[in-house]
Amino acid sequence: ALDLSGRFVRASILDKPGIKLIGMPDGNNIPLSRVLWSLAFTDGCARDRLFAWLVQLLDRWEEWTQMAREKGARTLSEHFLQLRFADDGSDDK
Repeated sequence: ALDLSGRFVRASILDKPGIKLIGMPDGNNIPLSRVLWSLAFTDGCARDRLFAWLVQLLDRWEEWTQMAREKGARTLSEHFLQLRFADDGSDDK
């Protein structure tokens, strides 16, 4: 994932286990990375289950990063909910 324009990382969010989508640094003068999406969990086990699912779909990270950049974090969250719960399972994309 080192060469991707964004990557999901496990991180604390307000002292809770969480996952963040970090956009890779850009900018000419002082390159800065930024959080494009985040989600906090009540426990580390739930966080790790979602993170494992994300890792299985590493090939989708570029598209999801672009979605978060262009359409916002809410759109990415809704997309994840559709993938995990609303789809019939016939298409994991």
